[in-house]
Amino acid sequence: MSKGENVVKWIKGQRISWLGHLERMEEDRMPKKIFTQELEGTRRRGRPRKRWKEEVERDLQVVGVRRWRELVADGKKWKNIVRQAKVHSGLQCQWKKKMLLIIYCTSYRLNMFRALLCPSSGAHD
Repeated sequence: MSKGENVVKWIKGQRISWLGHLERMEEDRMPKKIFTQELEGTRRRGRPRKRWKEEVERDLQVVGVRRWRELVADGKKWKNIVRQAKVHSGLQCQWKKKMLLIIYCTSYRLNMFRALLCPSSGAHD
């Protein structure tokens, strides 16, 4: 495991920790208001941007946490969830997984093109 992966896991763990803090926060606090506010209007065309809350909820699903709003109230349980998230192997860099997939697919395609362009002499016998 590289240092970069450790940093990503730590950051994702901190996001989960902040989610718990926001959920327990009093309703009149500005961060809570911003977190719970629904924006009016229409969104731009194209793929919707990833929202912070949706990303953190996806990370919680990867860790295996369901019904996180119920677990936030118990500080000890929530702290344990944050600790688990910081070492969970599923919360590594998503771009690294994508790059490995792209490299694999590219090498597969190159091998297919080579087979089409330069068939082995024994294949036609």
